Amino acid sequence: LQRYATDVAMAENKQFYARAAPTGKTIAVVGAGPAGLAAAHRLARHGHDVTILEARRKAGGLNEYGIAAYKS
Repeated sequence: LQRYATDVAMAENKQFYARAAPTGKTIAVVGAGPAGLAAAHRLARHGHDVTILEARRKAGGLNEYGIAAYKS
């Protein structure tokens, strides 16, 4: 259901999020896992320029790479 609603909205060029006026601030987010991506998204919506720093080739953190051996 969520996928269908998103597909319809995108086909109609609906915008889900409005970006605030630029603040002139640049913020670095360290880590492109779920929390880092969510933080970057929220900061961008508030008008900040955001740079995401990630050590690995792909974003996603635990969703992409799984739990690190030292955490299990």
